Amino acid sequence: MASLAFHIMVRVARWRRARYQAKLKLHATPAPGPETEIPATLLGFCGQRDLPEQVASWRSFQRWIGRPRRVVLVSDGTLAESDFSLLRRLEPKVEFKTLAEFGGATASAAMQRYAASQPMGRKLLVMRAMDSLAPVIYADSDILYFPPASEVADSGFWEAEHPSYLLDPYPSLDHRLATAETERVLPVNGGFVVVRKPLDWSEPMLRFAALAGEPAFFSEQTLLHLAVRFAGGKPLDATRYVLRNEDQWAATDWFAGPDVALRHYISSLRHKMWLRNLR
Repeated sequence: MASLAFHIMVRVARWRRARYQAKLKLHATPAPGPETEIPATLLGFCGQRDLPEQVASWRSFQRWIGRPRRVVLVSDGTLAESDFSLLRRLEPKVEFKTLAEFGGATASAAMQRYAASQPMGRKLLVMRAMDSLAPVIYADSDILYFPPASEVADSGFWEAEHPSYLLDPYPSLDHRLATAETERVLPVNGGFVVVRKPLDWSEPMLRFAALAGEPAFFSEQTLLHLAVRFAGGKPLDATRYVLRNEDQWAATDWFAGPDVALRHYISSLRHKMWLRNLR
């Protein structure tokens, strides 16, 4: 049973988000931080519902990591022109793309049907096409970066050829696509992925085309997992690049330590994102 302190925390977090959203124009300005240019594109996929999170996430990236060489944001179709103007104030070099513009060229008929029926199908269009931007960092809007994330700006971070990714501890895979037990180890979470060289999607797409039945919620993440793992992908240090939910019912953020580089605040604990010092 959740404690009284937990319920108070949730109310505080919701109030902080509402206050942040009410002053979003004020917050949507570049954050002070290193002027280091990251030798990669920062790619995002966002809708109007998650606009406050996107602003907070990008500002924390600017504050602790630096400025990407290029920034691309794919709209889910709900962003308005006023939202584009607001995000352009925050990141003047941002390029806005529709799903059709960004993912249309690499979308198979099966992918198009998936995208038409499920939100994660629309994300698959983005993930499949991100190769065109490599080297690229894909990051969901519900990620906050902290001081140790500055290592992403180091030249050594980009010397490896293999992809890096956020380890999913659960895991969340469609076993119809990842058919062998050996293919399911060290599962990829699609919230934060670093692709240094284009991925080979041929085998994942063959499996998707032959899928029996309709795609499921985690079909998108499984296809990404396969492409990343077939490319020799390695998980980032899970104690520092955090995807955990053990503190879901706690009144505090258990993973707010000084060594944490980033945390993915998935939907079950999105409120905790607003407990951190957001400026």
